[in-house]
Amino acid sequence: MRYVDAVRWQATAGRVKDTGAEARQLNIYLDTLTSQVYKQEREMIQDGKAITFESFREKWLGITDRPRILMEAFQQHNDQPAMLVGKDFSPSTLERYKTSRDHTRSFLQRKYRVIDIDIKKLDYEFVSDFEFWLKTQLNCNHNTTIKYISNFRKIVNICIRKGWLQNGVPIESVSKMLGHKNLKTIQHYANNLDLKVSGDMKILKDKFGNQ
Repeated sequence: MRYVDAVRWQATAGRVKDTGAEARQLNIYLDTLTSQVYKQEREMIQDGKAITFESFREKWLGITDRPRILMEAFQQHNDQPAMLVGKDFSPSTLERYKTSRDHTRSFLQRKYRVIDIDIKKLDYEFVSDFEFWLKTQLNCNHNTTIKYISNFRKIVNICIRKGWLQNGVPIESVSKMLGHKNLKTIQHYANNLDLKVSGDMKILKDKFGNQ
C-alpha cells in the first residue's frame, strides 16, 4: 500500500503535485494501475461478462469465476421471503416458493439427471419442457402450472438484473423465457444493466484514481 500526504495530492488530476523523484514514481505507478484497470475492463467486455464491482474485484484478485447455478439462485430468492414471513410475505407465499423450487429440482433430476444447472444453459426449450412436465408428470392443471412457471420466471428476472444471464444468451431467448411477446421489456432490462455497468465502472475508476 502506498500513501501520499493530502497537501501533495491533486484530486482533479488524480496525481501527486510535486515534481520530485518520489512523486514521479508514484505517478508512474498510478498510470500503470490505470492502464491495468482499462485493460481488464476491455477483457471483460470481450468475454461478455457483466462488469460490476464484485466481478471486477474477483478478476482483479484472480478469484476463479464460478458458474451461477439455477437452484442456488432459487434458494437466494426464497431466503428473503423466509425472513419476512408475517411482515411482507405470508406463510402460504413462502410455501408456494418452496414448492416451485422443489418441482424445479425434481424436473432437473428426472429430465437431465442432474441436481443443478448453469443458468446460461437455460433457454426457451427448458421452460417449455418444464411446463409440459408439470402437466403430464405432476398432473398440474393449467392455472397451477402457470403459477409455477411464473415463479420460475421471477428467478430468470433476478438473474438478468444481476447480470448473470443475459451475457452470451441471445436476447430473443431470454425474452421467450420471460414470456414477452416483443423485445421491449427485455431490452429495458438490458438498457438498465448497461447503465449499471457504466455506473460501476465510474466507481471503480474513481476508487483507483483516488488511491
